[in-house]
Amino acid sequence: MVRINVREGKVVGRKLLSTRNLELGVINPKFLGRKNRYAFMAEADLNGKCSTIVKLDFDLAGGNDCVVAARSFGERCFAGEPFFVGKEEGNGEDDGYVLTYTHDEGSWESSLVVMDAKSPTLDIVATVQLPQRVPYSYHGLFVTITFPTITNIRLGWGPDQIQLRTHSPKTSTTTTGLTRATPSPPPHSTEPINVKREGSPPPPLEKAARAVTQPYKLIASPLPLHVMLCNALDDFISNFVNRHPLPSSINPKDVLAGNYAPVGELPPTKCTGEGRLPRCLDGAYIRNGLNPQFAPNAAYHLFDGDGMLHAMQILGGQATFCSRFVRTYKFTKEEEAGMPIYPNLFALNGAARWARGIVFAVRVLTGQINPTNGLGLANTGLSFLDNTLMALAESDLPYVVQLMPDGDVITVGRWDFARKLSMGMTAHPKVDPVTGEVFALRYGRIPPFLNYFIIGVDGTKQPDVPIFSFRQPSFVLAITERYAIFPDMQMVMKPLAMFTRMGPPMGCEARKVTRVGIIPRYATDESKMKWIEVPGFNFVHSVNAWDEKGGQEVVLVATKVVPVEHMLERMSPPLLLGDGEDQPAGREGGGENGTL
Repeated sequence: MVRINVREGKVVGRKLLSTRNLELGVINPKFLGRKNRYAFMAEADLNGKCSTIVKLDFDLAGGNDCVVAARSFGERCFAGEPFFVGKEEGNGEDDGYVLTYTHDEGSWESSLVVMDAKSPTLDIVATVQLPQRVPYSYHGLFVTITFPTITNIRLGWGPDQIQLRTHSPKTSTTTTGLTRATPSPPPHSTEPINVKREGSPPPPLEKAARAVTQPYKLIASPLPLHVMLCNALDDFISNFVNRHPLPSSINPKDVLAGNYAPVGELPPTKCTGEGRLPRCLDGAYIRNGLNPQFAPNAAYHLFDGDGMLHAMQILGGQATFCSRFVRTYKFTKEEEAGMPIYPNLFALNGAARWARGIVFAVRVLTGQINPTNGLGLANTGLSFLDNTLMALAESDLPYVVQLMPDGDVITVGRWDFARKLSMGMTAHPKVDPVTGEVFALRYGRIPPFLNYFIIGVDGTKQPDVPIFSFRQPSFVLAITERYAIFPDMQMVMKPLAMFTRMGPPMGCEARKVTRVGIIPRYATDESKMKWIEVPGFNFVHSVNAWDEKGGQEVVLVATKVVPVEHMLERMSPPLLLGDGEDQPAGREGGGENGTL
């Protein structure tokens, strides 16, 4: 927890909330940008797996540990990001439930776990057994039982974009705005969800899913010569140009081992479990994840996986689960090709980066791929923007996805906010719970590296506010009632480095002193931006921030799992650290590990 005097431009207090390795922090969303007391986080082990969900009390800041409740799920059972859902009649900040997907590496089964947020031990009130495992991944979202139906989205960027094929059920209705699902949801069940009805046994694990990773498809019709040439060059690069043996951080056999292995799509499937699902959970809990459509043909980094949505719909105490790919332009082009044809950005190094770049350029020049239709994966986050559910990743425009009455999830297409967003945006936008406005950013490959913008309650994107004083691209922000806050970390993104000097797309500048930028959230230019040095304050995700003393001070809460150079080493030593000036030179300005 860092306290900053905005007027004087200096840090006036720092308190360590916990020495545990905590990440993926969430709060009651009604308190975003406002002073709050509680947060829920995942505690990670040294391998990055989340063994425990904890509850923190900020009122205890300054002591040894602010953790006031914890819930583990058994030996070799690991959780994902928690998400808080408040009770309909709840008044207290922590009056509600915490949801997360768990995976048991012993039984190889996954579950949705519902915990009582007020309980001193985060008691489990319901466990839903999933018909298919959920791989370890990142961010999720809970939405209510109303289903957004998109009728005005424009898909006409190019002929390829219109070819997005969906899994739209025939029972869906088409209306404007938000509408209740049809048919009407069943009455709320008073029966425990583990009651098994005769003739309705739970589906066997993963029986209904398609193959975990798709082998290359045999194309019946003859391929054009230029396509065959590109495919042959890709195979040659994989076998003779890529570095062998591959480091474990980019070796598909290691990266996709265990519960990091991808799964196939699963249509809506009824679930069984234990306990009762509260009425306030009528809706859908959806988590985005990294899931390659095809078995990688070369070096592969976890970040290069296609986006897959794992959705649990709850209606009247009954649960339905499905897994669907976000059908991005990249996904559909590779599906048509029957093999991977896009280079893996995070896994390419050395000569292979240049070679695959050349082959990709040939594919573009020969019309196999139209980059104006998008290059992204939509594999990072989810947000409800402009009255619309969107799958997000920083490398592309958002993709609209739609929840269907039967529990299915379909991809509608890319969303550019009436042509006002031409590049990607952050996968972590902030939605003000009072005004309904969305605060977001996009990063550029050349200055200005940071462009801040607001999406109004009517869905209109406001003009960008370019921040030229930001030195490298960023992908995260925090908001208060008065300010927007941006971290300038030692971990930096270098989108041009891989082309200019075959360097890594991410790196660590250990000699750099970290800063926090604070700007009035309705600023129209960066003239009122203030940069405050906060040594060692490296964080990937903010938990919350708020104003105090009439806006003279800002309090920022964020997680810091490990020193930034160690985090990059664990992600991929040869690729993300580079060499020379990028190598860590100690821990100057390091500060404590844990949650600040």
